[in-house]
Amino acid sequence: MRILAVNINSPAVERARQQADRLLRTEFDVLVLTEVKSNAGCAHIVKALSSAGCSIVGWSEQAFPGFSTVIASRVPSNPEGAGPQRIQRLAALTSPTPIKVIAAYGPSTDPFGRNAAEKVTQKEDWLREFTAELVPLATAEDPYIIIGDLNFVDDRPAPQYSGLYTFERDAYSSLANAGWRDLLREPPDYSWVSHQGHGFRFDHALTNAAAIPLVKSAVYDHTWREGAPRLTDHSAVVLDLRIDVGPRVMQSSPAPQATLF
Repeated sequence: MRILAVNINSPAVERARQQADRLLRTEFDVLVLTEVKSNAGCAHIVKALSSAGCSIVGWSEQAFPGFSTVIASRVPSNPEGAGPQRIQRLAALTSPTPIKVIAAYGPSTDPFGRNAAEKVTQKEDWLREFTAELVPLATAEDPYIIIGDLNFVDDRPAPQYSGLYTFERDAYSSLANAGWRDLLREPPDYSWVSHQGHGFRFDHALTNAAAIPLVKSAVYDHTWREGAPRLTDHSAVVLDLRIDVGPRVMQSSPAPQATLF
């Protein structure tokens, strides 16, 4: 089973067409899209995935404020989230037990400290609630995976970045100390690079103790942000698991023409 997570950077229509074409040619069983907005570009991608047979969680045809996270599944699954929001949940119906996927897009702040106080408070409050909810799941009997652009860094020192707040590292440490395993911590790598060339690891894949034996590999796919054409500003996360899944849907449908909902 393969889980793919990509920050699509709320694309305009032309870039959305390119992203949709790439996604329809890409191997995945569960796809996580972050930084999704209620615009024509994101609607085009969701429609393309739905037309190809994917079940969709976290999207609405109605306009919605802010950002959402969307899950598209090619395998039998049960949604455990509802409506456009930063966190979506999906239970992929795998054997011998369902894999619980928690897909998330954390609030962003400028890593160089150019932030309004309100934006910093929003991020701190969100991370506090996020970690409080997920810490107990580290020891759950069911296998859980957290994946997506969480918009925080790990606990390693990075003193040159004045906008990386203590509460961000505290959130990471809370999850790690509870038993969540960071699958992309080593070797050190970046998933987003600023215009000044400074790299950050904002995109994560974490598993609880029950899911650790199922992990085959976890890597970044940098071609999403480094290829030509440059499809987005984040590297994708590719997570392969040693589990059986039900029959996958076919990928026979071409990407539709973009429309305004």
